[in-house]
Amino acid sequence: MPPRLSKKLKRLLRKQAFRSSNSVPLKTSGKKEDITKMEVVAKAHMPGLVARVVVNEGDQVKAGQEVAVINCMKTELSVVAPSDGVVKSILVQEWDEMEVGSPMVVLEA
Repeated sequence: MPPRLSKKLKRLLRKQAFRSSNSVPLKTSGKKEDITKMEVVAKAHMPGLVARVVVNEGDQVKAGQEVAVINCMKTELSVVAPSDGVVKSILVQEWDEMEVGSPMVVLEA
């Protein structure tokens, strides 16, 4: 079993991801193609435990593609990418407890 993050560290990561969630511009070089780069976050839509993460950092994903699975009362629910992009960071691991709206995967759109 992988080492678990402390609750304090998880809280800090979630707060940081929340600040950068849902369409926050990245620092750009000023070139036209860089101006549209944004960060978006795939969030838990139900409370439960992370059953598995199905993407890795650097993976290209499409809007609606499954990025993680949450186990909620013995039912597995997919968490999907909110937009096309590249997986920038994964904020969870298997068996982490999720609340509604918890950030799980950060994408660079």
